[in-house]
Amino acid sequence: MRENMNATWNLATKITAVYFLVSSGWIFFTDRFLKIVATTPDEITTLATYKGLLFVSTSSGLLYLLILAFTRKQCTRCHSIQETVNDAILIYNSATGTIIDVNRKACEMFGLTREEYFQTPPEPAPNGASDIRVAAREWFGRFMTEEPQRIEWQTVSKDGSFLWVDVTLKKALINGTERKIAVARDITARKRAEGSLHETNRTLRMLLKCNEVLIRATKETELLQDICAIVVEEGGYRCAWVGFAENDFKGSIRPAAQAGFLTDCAVMTDITEVNSERGQGSTGTAVRTGSPCLVRDVRTDTRYAPWREAARATGYLSSLSVPLVSSGKILGALTVGASEPDAFDDEEIKLMNQLAGDLAYGIMSLRTAAEQRRIERELVSSERNLAEAQTIARLGSWEYDMENDEEHRSDEFYRILGVAPVKGGRADDSIFDYIHPDDKDFVMKKIVDTLERGKPYDVEYRIIRPDGKVRVIHARGKTLGDMEGKKTRFLGTALDITERKQMEDALRDSELRFRSLVEATTDWIWEIDENYRYVYSSPKSSELLGLDSSEIIGRSPFDLLPQGSAVSLQRNLREIVVARKPFSGLEMETSLDGDVVTIETSGVPIFDENGIFHGYRGISRNVTERKKLERKYLQAQKMEAVGQLAGGIAHDFNNILTAIIGFEHLLQERLHDEKSLHFAKQVSMLAEKASYLTRDLLAFSRKQPMNPKPMELNECIHNLGTLLKRLIGEDIELRSILQDGKLPVLGVSGHMEQVFMNMATNARDAMPDGGLLTIKTESAFVDNDFVTMNGYGSPGRYALVSVSDTGCGMDEETRLKVFEPFFTTKDVGKGTGLGLSTAYGIIRQHGGFLSVYSEPGEGSTFRIYLPILEREAGEEQNPTEEFYPPPGVETVLLVEDEPEVREMTRTLLEKHGYKVITAIDGDNALDIFAAHEEEVDLLILDVIMPKRNGKELFDIIRRIKGDIKTIFISGYTADIVEQKGIPENCHLVSKPFSPHAFLWKVRNVLDEGNKPVPDSLPGHSMMASY
Repeated sequence: MRENMNATWNLATKITAVYFLVSSGWIFFTDRFLKIVATTPDEITTLATYKGLLFVSTSSGLLYLLILAFTRKQCTRCHSIQETVNDAILIYNSATGTIIDVNRKACEMFGLTREEYFQTPPEPAPNGASDIRVAAREWFGRFMTEEPQRIEWQTVSKDGSFLWVDVTLKKALINGTERKIAVARDITARKRAEGSLHETNRTLRMLLKCNEVLIRATKETELLQDICAIVVEEGGYRCAWVGFAENDFKGSIRPAAQAGFLTDCAVMTDITEVNSERGQGSTGTAVRTGSPCLVRDVRTDTRYAPWREAARATGYLSSLSVPLVSSGKILGALTVGASEPDAFDDEEIKLMNQLAGDLAYGIMSLRTAAEQRRIERELVSSERNLAEAQTIARLGSWEYDMENDEEHRSDEFYRILGVAPVKGGRADDSIFDYIHPDDKDFVMKKIVDTLERGKPYDVEYRIIRPDGKVRVIHARGKTLGDMEGKKTRFLGTALDITERKQMEDALRDSELRFRSLVEATTDWIWEIDENYRYVYSSPKSSELLGLDSSEIIGRSPFDLLPQGSAVSLQRNLREIVVARKPFSGLEMETSLDGDVVTIETSGVPIFDENGIFHGYRGISRNVTERKKLERKYLQAQKMEAVGQLAGGIAHDFNNILTAIIGFEHLLQERLHDEKSLHFAKQVSMLAEKASYLTRDLLAFSRKQPMNPKPMELNECIHNLGTLLKRLIGEDIELRSILQDGKLPVLGVSGHMEQVFMNMATNARDAMPDGGLLTIKTESAFVDNDFVTMNGYGSPGRYALVSVSDTGCGMDEETRLKVFEPFFTTKDVGKGTGLGLSTAYGIIRQHGGFLSVYSEPGEGSTFRIYLPILEREAGEEQNPTEEFYPPPGVETVLLVEDEPEVREMTRTLLEKHGYKVITAIDGDNALDIFAAHEEEVDLLILDVIMPKRNGKELFDIIRRIKGDIKTIFISGYTADIVEQKGIPENCHLVSKPFSPHAFLWKVRNVLDEGNKPVPDSLPGHSMMASY
């Protein structure tokens, strides 16, 4: 104020002095000048007027210049003062609503230039903080009083930082105009200090309440939830949550409690402690590193990218995670979110870290307490269960106090001893009062070894209860010492194992029986586990596989087989083992001592009481010999089937041949022309050849009718020598090695000759370039082992004929088919395929059997076995020359379903004087016989007929006329005729038959067999009597 007054006095003094000097000088000099210039009063008056006007103008000009100079000086001084002050000064024009002047500090404080202050201010920021220009307008708009006002305001600088200012508002006249002036002082630091102090106090209050919760907490889940709620409600934070490290392979962090979040907020999900994208946030980093992690602004921090949108939705902009660490172990993390960015200072981080430590300690304390309670519960339960278990398991316990010489027993031990339990368990007697006398010394020695030598106490002994019953006890025990190592207590358990010992004895006996059975059986018994590895193998594995049991244990079935068999076994077992089904009859092949062995295996799955699969148990056996017999049996069945086919063919073929031969015979009797007779004989010859073919088929099927007689086999072969040499040719040597003495057999000489000739023919064809054919005879004895191994024959003495050649030999496939009819390896047109099959059938029909051994390039050997007769072969009857029997006059009933055979037979009989009545089937024959019963002397019946066969017809007629004579005729083989039940006292004629042989048969039957039919008659080989 004084400075302002002095300035005003100086200004008034200077103006007065200047005005005095100027006006005094002006009056003095102008008056002198007027006297000189003006001469008249009018001139003086005029000049005086102008002089006055000039004076006023000059003095006004000077006065203006003086005041202007002073004002400028004063303004320069005021501006200098304004620019040097440390507060921002803003001058506001209320009329225009704009800022008209600011000082330098205002530009520095708010980051604006003078020109920017005069521009249009921007709109307020979304967070409510406004630009200084907008703030000043609001200040001055509210300032209406004459008295100065003081306010505190938050604004924002040009760079976006927040500022707190202390603003003083007042009015002032500037150049005669009222202006509003704002003086603003920066108080941001002070505000922050006040805010920090407030936050610290708030945090401390939060910690205090958290500690109170920690002290009162009894459950972990409630503690965590209360802590999160206090952090949000008392700490003033936007949200808080606790996550626990799962310590799994993913490094997962599981949310345990939260406050301030929406349900299932994404911020708390899919977080990991692994150093990956989902593990870079504050929570994952804190758990991984064990140190606090601060995210100052989630909007800009790249680590928070996966959860940024969820954080914005939740409403927090900064985040702090502190690890929960207890005894060096990281349990998880406490994460806190604040609504403003950069909301956590160092002091706050320190306090939060302290809270995390307290929380981790509280968590572990609760867990320890819970674990202790659990242990206590389990201990109580364990003691209760121990008592119950001792009762159930019949396991007693005892303790001997060596210092006080006292023994305590459990209730169950008293019960084992057969006495009532004593309260408190103290025993008044000695255990030796109960031990069997024979076991006392042994038990005492065990106790001494334990007490004096420290050996384990493990003993089984017998006790005798007061009721006299003997029980077996298994006792185990040990000694305990004091701090000085002195033994003070001897304690242990006593188990009643009486039943177990009984079961062990029974099991031992059962195992002995089972082992003896296993070792006695020829089968291999095995067991495999769920991984298909052998866990048991009986000793028979060495015989079956050539491997000891020790070599098999631990290996799989596939390891024991050749690759092909192993692959086949895997394929066959795939569906069975997946379905856990039993299997049987599973066959596989392996090698044993260089031979192929076929193994048949059966097994059943093993399941425990819970239905869990534990493998398979089964048996395997060597079925190689059985498979060979099966193959031979199948071959025999096939040959039997072919024989049946041959019999069927023979039936049809014989019917045709019978008619042809009969009609040809009748035709010859009517022909007298030599040429016609020649043609008829050709027909007869061809029919005979056809009958030979039929005979070969019947011989193969072993059903050709024959009349075997004793014969000497060596003599038969010797007599054939010359014929066989001619048959095989000069380039093949025939060597006969005949056993000394005779080899009598029962057979048909012609049939046997045919066999040897067929064999020789087959050998000749196998040696096109020559070779050696050997026929050797010997006697042989066939036993049961031979029959079992080969599947044919019966025990006894046999004549063995071996026919060997040095030809090309046969492979296995050819050898198996060599006896099949019509099978041949010769070129087309060079063989019928019936030679060996005919020989096979003849030998089988003679009660013998035929085998062949051959290898390619090594020749072949055929072995013929014929039963030896105990008596020598008799002489055969001399053949009788061919002649017809005398004519007959009897009446014959001929029953034949084949028209040609019926007509031929009727004609033949009528030509020789017989009266013939014909019938076409069994029913028709019955009707005819009823009409001619008295006159019929002989029945000629076809065996196989429609409606009613020959046997059925014979049985009916026999009941009517018991002495009726009968001849059966058939084109079927003898065994089929036998199956029809033809009586033994009846006669059978096989088709085709020669007319004269048939006539002789009719005559002999009518004459009751007084005159036998000569064997040498043509066609007799196809006739037989029963």
